[in-house]
Formats: sequence, structure tokens, C-alpha cells
Amino acid sequence: MAQYSELPVYKAPYDLLLQVFGMVHNLSKVYKYSLGEKLKNEITELLSNIYRANRSTKKNEHLEKARENLELVRLYLSLIHISEPTRPY
Repeated sequence: MAQYSELPVYKAPYDLLLQVFGMVHNLSKVYKYSLGEKLKNEITELLSNIYRANRSTKKNEHLEKARENLELVRLYLSLIHISEPTRPY
């Protein structure tokens, strides 16, 4: 079993989470505390499900949850982009 922190599938969302923390800081108040928080929480859940899939014998269950997390992350990023298209992140 590979160390989860060395897996590319774990590193990419982790790096995204670090970027999102900086991006959310620059959002207007209305989005910072709604979409921004949801986005951070969803990426954290995605990382948790990747970790659980790596540790578990029932990987499909956790990978399905991770896939759902990923789709919600995409949705939240799209909504932020549509809501504040001119703000620099």
C-alpha cells in the first residue's frame, strides 16, 4: 500500500486546497462565508475519502464518495467564477 500523501490523486486536491484558502480570502464577504466555506469543506472531504480508500479493502465505496466530492468542488468553483468573474484570485 502506497503512502497516501505520496499519491498524485491525493497531492492534486491537497494543492488545490492550499490555493483555495488563498482564493477564498479574496472573495467578497457574501461568497467567502457561503461558497468559500463549502468549497473548503468539500475538498477536505475529498482528501478524507481518498485517504480512506487507500486504507480500506472496500475501496469502491470511498472512491464513489470522492467522485461525488469532486463534482461538488467543480460546481462550487464554477459558481464562484460566475459570481465574481473580475476579481483577482
